[in-house]
Amino acid sequence: MRIVDFFRPTPKKRQIKFRKGRGVLFSNPTGSKRVLFYTGSWLLILGILFGTYLYWPIIQAQARFQNNKVVNQNKSLADLELSVKEGKENLNSEQDDYYVVIPKILAYSPIELDVDPFDKANYLNILQDDTVAMSSSSDLPGKGVGNMTFLFAHSTEQNVTDMRNNAVFYLLGEMKEGDPIFIRQGDNVYTYIVYKQEVVGAKEVEYLSYQEDDKELLILQTCWPLGTNWKRLLVFAQRKGI
Repeated sequence: MRIVDFFRPTPKKRQIKFRKGRGVLFSNPTGSKRVLFYTGSWLLILGILFGTYLYWPIIQAQARFQNNKVVNQNKSLADLELSVKEGKENLNSEQDDYYVVIPKILAYSPIELDVDPFDKANYLNILQDDTVAMSSSSDLPGKGVGNMTFLFAHSTEQNVTDMRNNAVFYLLGEMKEGDPIFIRQGDNVYTYIVYKQEVVGAKEVEYLSYQEDDKELLILQTCWPLGTNWKRLLVFAQRKGI
């Protein structure tokens, strides 16, 4: 049977009696039934194609992650820090620009500073082309114990096709305790170590100003589950050596 036969009307089968035995009589659907069948088949095909188009960045990100998992795990923290400092991710940054670098999930992105997380029109314009936003409610990296830097990417307020434009944090769910995250500003590299994850509701915004007295924190936010906008996934990391 050819694959195209799947999308053809299935004959209607009826058992009938003949004078010398039994047999099967087939008849193809006609009229409105035939139109409905072909319409449903094409809608199925278009749905599969659109779903592939929509989630292609996630598929690519997951494939890159799996291909590089062993390589990243074998690198020491010192080697990763040196790689980030030397700009081997080809970020082409200016001296004062900020970038977030997450080697485990191959995430490298410029950071837009001082973004109001409640100004929808503004941050939707910023969250394009894999740019990450730093909440205006948080602090710059390197401010010391008791301060917190909050970064967010894909937003629950984006429409369905905007998901394709910002896949930086899609694989945050792969981050585990002890994984490093780096923020680079020119020649300065700030190293953070992941210590926990939390999944919270979309309206739980108190983490935008979250602090711990004995840590300098970095919080990364993306939508959760992967490819949806139902909840928020937060990854908490503390700055190394603080």
